[in-house]
Amino acid sequence: MAKKSVLLIDDEKIILETISDDLRNEGYEVVTAPNAERGYSKFREKPCDLVITDLIMEGMNGIQLSKKLKKISPDTPVMVLTGYPSTDSVIEALRTGVNDYLLKPCDRKELSEKVRSCLQGNIRRRRSTLSAKALRGLRESGLTPREIEVCHLLREGCENREISSRLSICVNTTKNHIKSIYRKLNAKSRAELVARLNR
Repeated sequence: MAKKSVLLIDDEKIILETISDDLRNEGYEVVTAPNAERGYSKFREKPCDLVITDLIMEGMNGIQLSKKLKKISPDTPVMVLTGYPSTDSVIEALRTGVNDYLLKPCDRKELSEKVRSCLQGNIRRRRSTLSAKALRGLRESGLTPREIEVCHLLREGCENREISSRLSICVNTTKNHIKSIYRKLNAKSRAELVARLNR
């Protein structure tokens, strides 16, 4: 069976080296690029099974790159890397069709699980199911991008185990996110929370 191929794009050399080494040790064929323009050119020359790109780079950023990649290859999963988890850029990336995101510095186990999930198609393309008003309210209430992802899945009717599986996190972490969401939104039950998310 042919190795699955991954295109890794980041303007930090140490990130390219460490993540590509981890992925090769997992058995993947890895191609690297130091910026989005080079990454896009390499993908056009030889498409791969998964693209992992830094979110914030000079020139074309990860969101702009993802949009271009999805136009020529809609089914190729894209994962973004970011060292800024509280920015709206992560949420925007998820709304534009990016399949998942990973925080820097990357945890090897989480990287492995998310790459496997993306390649197996376990993580659906995440288009926002929340209204713009609801999404703005969640941001203003101080929810993190991960907590907003949990809200999306709660609104879909997902139970804790499915949320954990979809986000590649443990059940206890999911429970902690939900507790934090309850506290920030002053919700007393899941039913109340989902009703608010449906407004």
